[in-house]
Amino acid sequence: MYKRLKSLISKAFVSWMLLSLSIASASFATPDKTLYTGSVSGVVTDVNSGAKMPGVNIVVVGSTSGAATDTEGRYTITNLAAGSYVLEARFLGYQSLRKNVTIVDGQTVTVNFELKEVFMGLEEVVVTGTAGDARKKAVGNAVSTVKVAEITSLTTRSNVGELLQSQTPGLTMLPGSGTVGSAPNIRLRGSNSLNAGNNPIIFIDGVRINTNTVGNFDVFGQSTSALDAINPEDIESIEVIKGPAASTLYGAEAASGVIQIITKRGSMGEKNLQWNYRAELGYSEWPEAWRPTNYTLCDATKIANATLWPGCVGKSAGTMIEHIPMSDDAALREGAIRKQSLSLQGGGQQYSFFLSGSYDTEEGVYYPNFNDRGSVRGNFQFLPSEKLNLNVSLNYANSTLGLPLGDNIAD
Repeated sequence: MYKRLKSLISKAFVSWMLLSLSIASASFATPDKTLYTGSVSGVVTDVNSGAKMPGVNIVVVGSTSGAATDTEGRYTITNLAAGSYVLEARFLGYQSLRKNVTIVDGQTVTVNFELKEVFMGLEEVVVTGTAGDARKKAVGNAVSTVKVAEITSLTTRSNVGELLQSQTPGLTMLPGSGTVGSAPNIRLRGSNSLNAGNNPIIFIDGVRINTNTVGNFDVFGQSTSALDAINPEDIESIEVIKGPAASTLYGAEAASGVIQIITKRGSMGEKNLQWNYRAELGYSEWPEAWRPTNYTLCDATKIANATLWPGCVGKSAGTMIEHIPMSDDAALREGAIRKQSLSLQGGGQQYSFFLSGSYDTEEGVYYPNFNDRGSVRGNFQFLPSEKLNLNVSLNYANSTLGLPLGDNIAD
């Protein structure tokens, strides 16, 4: 009796296992075709103005799914499995915003975003050497950002070197001759190589520029830079990348640092045209009280040589005379400074633009020293469709520079 009962239990157990395996096999063999039918859509607007925002990235956190808003600020993300997700809206100059959403099979869930324009700090989107952007806190390099637009709205800067001065930790400006049009040497955390160059590499809107001295030769130690051809009023911000890890993105030359210059651009949306005109007049001088005075004692030889020592003519031996050569020989002057710039920016639902022009004239205290600079810039952005974004940047600059003889020049 006991053996018969045990046999029945064993057969029942085996039958139950076979039935479970059959059900499991059937469930795997016949997938639910309605599993990936959920989607999410919505509209992104500015929290202050209520304007619809095109070009905003909406991503599903932890996955590769996402979409960008169209010209009406709308987005749609399809082919999402049923379940709970976190959506994040990202846009340069605005605080990132996350929202939870639950996707149901066969339904479209609506999730709208209202973004706030803020200074983002570590949440800031910075430029990297790879495709796309990155969060400042996620980059393995020390990145310092200079808000140039804020600086130029409060004070005047003549060139990029003056913008960087005392604005970035670890950046040192090694002064040159001090004449008008000459440029200092830039060092990030000191010199990094004995044989290779120590100047950082520089990009303007992603285009690398020449960091060597402009022209065919140095004028007796007075170096120049292509950065001086850029109008500071055209710059929105400057990112200074420090640290050896930058070499991974930009190559071995980046061991001396990287400077990214981002110029101003218009913004899409129904906004009024914004224009700005700026003019500056002034002068520079070397006061006579600061000019060196030469002294000498007249003797028989000097009194007899009227050509070389005209001041000793008629003087008795032992008479002390003084002379200020920079004043008597008309070597110095009062240098004029004249600067003016005009810019216009705006945009519509599918385009934005920034136009600017400037002309600067600056004279040094030495007569042959001057620097004339004229530049024109145009930044345009077009959004024909939600899948196509066109950016065009044009810039023309013309500089005429005159440098005096200096340093150890021989007669």
